[in-house]
Amino acid sequence: DLTGSVSQIKGDVLTTVTSSNPLEAVQGRAAGVAVLNNDSSPGSSPKIRIRGNGSVSAGNDPLIVVDGFPLVNSNLNDISANDIESMEILKDASSAAIYGSRGANGVILITTKKGKKGQNNMEIVGTQGISTPTRLPKTLNRDNFIKFINDAYTYSTGKPVYSATNPAPNINVNWQHEVIRNMALMQNYSLSFSGGKDNTTYLLSGNLFSQDGIVEASGFKKMTLRTNLNHEFKSWLTVGTHLQVGRSQRDIRNNPTSDIFRYGWPTIPVRNSDGSWHYATEDPKISSYFEGTWNPVSEAAEMTNQISSDRILGDVYAHFKLAKNLTFKTNYGVDVSNEKQYEYYTSKSTAGIGSGSTGTGSQYYRRQTSQLTDNILSYSNTWNDKHSFTATGVYSWQEYVYEDLGVRGSGFQNDATGANDITYADRS
Repeated sequence: DLTGSVSQIKGDVLTTVTSSNPLEAVQGRAAGVAVLNNDSSPGSSPKIRIRGNGSVSAGNDPLIVVDGFPLVNSNLNDISANDIESMEILKDASSAAIYGSRGANGVILITTKKGKKGQNNMEIVGTQGISTPTRLPKTLNRDNFIKFINDAYTYSTGKPVYSATNPAPNINVNWQHEVIRNMALMQNYSLSFSGGKDNTTYLLSGNLFSQDGIVEASGFKKMTLRTNLNHEFKSWLTVGTHLQVGRSQRDIRNNPTSDIFRYGWPTIPVRNSDGSWHYATEDPKISSYFEGTWNPVSEAAEMTNQISSDRILGDVYAHFKLAKNLTFKTNYGVDVSNEKQYEYYTSKSTAGIGSGSTGTGSQYYRRQTSQLTDNILSYSNTWNDKHSFTATGVYSWQEYVYEDLGVRGSGFQNDATGANDITYADRS
């Protein structure tokens, strides 16, 4: 019997939050568990801390186990909350002892849904949510900005920069309105079939999720398919499989949103009078005291930073009843993730102009492969309805391989082909 500190969260609780990652729904639902999301951009993974940080220099992430498979890549964006039956959080050493040192920061056990005999069900779930910016800092308009600049220069040099004979540009741009959306939409749709008859149970599900970012040029979308099958061939032999395939795409904005408030001067236009991007780096009148400006709207339009990922997570298992009270289970599982990151700045971007009005970009490829074999022999017996004895022997083997390859270059002549035309770039 399991003893120790364990919290359980049902799957229907996790679906009450519209999010790309089911871990975000854990916040406030388990004592001693904190969900930290320092990066709120779409597709980012929250950090989970169970009973605080256990180390200053080493990792503090808990081990995540999905249907008995310990994940090396603990990103759960590829798993739909609608596919989860329950989530158990093991908080102390006694409950997580079987996982050894990997469970030092706690363990999160995720069990996905399965079909039930005699119950054929079709379930359709559609949810939508919105994100809105809150408590944005107030920024100076043109008149207040000019007063601020003049006050600073009067204090420093004894005379203002702008005056009736030397006026500031007649421009008033609110960069928050130009870059930050008032409302970003999230959509989540799931369709599943489950049931069972005689000796077979099944579940087949699909999920589509999309999320727009609060900041322009950011977003996330994913598609997942899952099947869980279980068949009893004999009274002493049961076999089954869990299989999930997923594809996701994340669009990232490179420049931090805080730069809007640092460099977004209201006297700098978004575009020139001819419709081209305005690339003024600074006002020469005040360049010696303030950092140069930039154009976040053009950077969003002329930049692509996209991470595409394909992932397969699955296992096959067999359960044997060797004798009365004696069972043996063996399973083999794989977790394969292929990721491509494509980053490109066009010839019209600030980086492109800095490299001689040519494009600059990179491509990176990453592959993570994890294989697992588990063999578990268990004996359990009870005497006189009072005394019980249980013994378990476990042999587990897991291998993890990480590979990456990347190339970066500048001098791209054709923005249409971008960084895909790496042959003609100056590589580094």
